[in-house]
Amino acid sequence: MVMMGLRNAGHVARSLIGAGRAAETPAMAVFAATLPTQQVVIATLATLEAAVAVMDLDAPATIVVGAVVNLADPTAYVRREMWTLPLVPALFGVTLT
Repeated sequence: MVMMGLRNAGHVARSLIGAGRAAETPAMAVFAATLPTQQVVIATLATLEAAVAVMDLDAPATIVVGAVVNLADPTAYVRREMWTLPLVPALFGVTLT
């Protein structure tokens, strides 16, 4: 995950590819996460910069990279029931593969 990385999405993607990540690695940018205005862009590292540019997203956004992107439901933010659930603290782990 890259927090506040939207303006540098292309640089982040190129750096990850240069460090050995496959260009086809799934990548996602989430703008305004958890808010009614949330927007999600799902791409690959190779196409992330162009996909973000087409959507004309504005910061802040979070970039998520890796197989976990394949589990994303880009329409989840429009579900009414999501806004009625209480927020629960969560722990996140980072693994290197």
